[in-house]
Amino acid sequence: MKKLCGFFLVLFLSAVGQEEIRVKSIVKEVTVYLQQASLKHRTANFNIPQGQQTIVVENVAISVIPPTIQVRGKGNFVILSTQFRKNYIQVKTISKQIAQLEDSLEYLKNKKAVIDIQINTLDNEEQMILANKSIGGNNTGVTAAELEKVANFYRNRLNEIRTKKNELLPKVTKYQDQIQKLQNQLSELNVQKNKPVGEIIVNVYANTSVNNAELEIEYICNNASWHPQYEIRSNDLSKPLNVLLKAEVVQNTGIDWNNVELTLSTSNPLLNNNKPVLSPWWLEYYVPNVYSKHKKSRYPNAAAPTVAYHEGDAKYSETELQKEEADNLYEYTQVSEKSISQEYNISLPVSIESNSKPARVDINNFEMSSNYLYYAAPKLSDYAYLIAQITDWSKYNLLPATAFIFIENAFVGTSEINPDITKDTLEISMGIDKNISIKREIIKKYNEKKILGNTRKETRGYEISIKNKKKNAVKMIIEDQIPLSSLQEIEVELIESQNASYDKTTGKLQWILDLAPNEEKKVQFKFSVKYPKDKVISNW
Repeated sequence: MKKLCGFFLVLFLSAVGQEEIRVKSIVKEVTVYLQQASLKHRTANFNIPQGQQTIVVENVAISVIPPTIQVRGKGNFVILSTQFRKNYIQVKTISKQIAQLEDSLEYLKNKKAVIDIQINTLDNEEQMILANKSIGGNNTGVTAAELEKVANFYRNRLNEIRTKKNELLPKVTKYQDQIQKLQNQLSELNVQKNKPVGEIIVNVYANTSVNNAELEIEYICNNASWHPQYEIRSNDLSKPLNVLLKAEVVQNTGIDWNNVELTLSTSNPLLNNNKPVLSPWWLEYYVPNVYSKHKKSRYPNAAAPTVAYHEGDAKYSETELQKEEADNLYEYTQVSEKSISQEYNISLPVSIESNSKPARVDINNFEMSSNYLYYAAPKLSDYAYLIAQITDWSKYNLLPATAFIFIENAFVGTSEINPDITKDTLEISMGIDKNISIKREIIKKYNEKKILGNTRKETRGYEISIKNKKKNAVKMIIEDQIPLSSLQEIEVELIESQNASYDKTTGKLQWILDLAPNEEKKVQFKFSVKYPKDKVISNW
């Protein structure tokens, strides 16, 4: 007991009057999750005097989640405790780029100020000359020779002044434009300049002085995320699609990630991992409220699915890095599948600044076999849409994301990839093809209105014309619809559909057509609606 009391007494006495040991750290590894990021730091070597010491590790994120801090040390000392704090006094150091911009701005302002002084002097001289135009006194005249001499002076000097001003004014405008650009750039960079810095306090105890100690720190922080994007390219409809998976990484952690080992993960480390528990479901009688207040609806957040893409390990050598044709970063990305997530490990160092601006990283590239057809819904649009149908899509482990579509190296628009479907075929809309013309018209001879006793019967018919103006044959799906009735007194009847497949539950009509080059086909459909004659259908 006496030894234990003595140990704590030593700790207490050594803590009195001690100074903090400030140590800089460097970010070595970063794992970016869908919402947060895990950062691993390593400190420079430092010395620890004997006794209890407080180590302040600098250059950590300002959005650290304290319970996730892990500290490991190298050296003969004991780690007692850790703590996170924000330092509002020792703000982030001005970067070299900001210092250079400020120097350039000061130089341009000085150059502009010199010209402003010259122009101001010329203005004053011009005003002085113009203010002293009277020649001689009220009772004294001037000779012709004197008048000519004065006139020549006014003309020559004013001409010199105004010519010089015309030479100087464009320089002022040029300097002002350059100054404005530098000020705009500085305003953007200075947003980060005066923010607080993050620090992790590590209390340690050393029995003897320790030389060349080192700390490794790992934690999870906010203000970092990534989400996937696809580039889908098709240069030949007879060949597979080329798919490039990009990661859009955003971070505003307060520190720049310079030459870090970057890993992108589809998991969410702070997701509630407790399994749901069903409570008893008690039935009660409904009691209506006399009045009700507006209530905010609350919806549980759904966890994003985790998917993966398997590919061989990407390896590189010095000779490969010296190729004439530039490599892509996805060639140096290794994909690994965890039990509940997917990770993309990039073997080349990556740098991402802390500025909330998206940094796009290529992480995977592969080909998808697909069948192509065209789709049109003439009731909604007169355009034909190219659709890529992928039957074995599950093996590619696609992520839910926006896809940027390129056909023959031309950007045609965006589409959405939704792998959360249960269908065997995944359809990706590849954009509009204006070489297929579509027209939908009412067939006037089919339009009839009749009153039969207490009922009114209306008949309508439509014709859809499709022309393939392409040089190759195409397969086409045309969809239209007839209305559905939710009331017994309203009766809807399909009279003619011209061999279309008909879904009674949705009212949808579908034709599958094969069109040769420059071929035109037409399809028609006709339906009737019967309802009480004293009623009016609102959405007819």
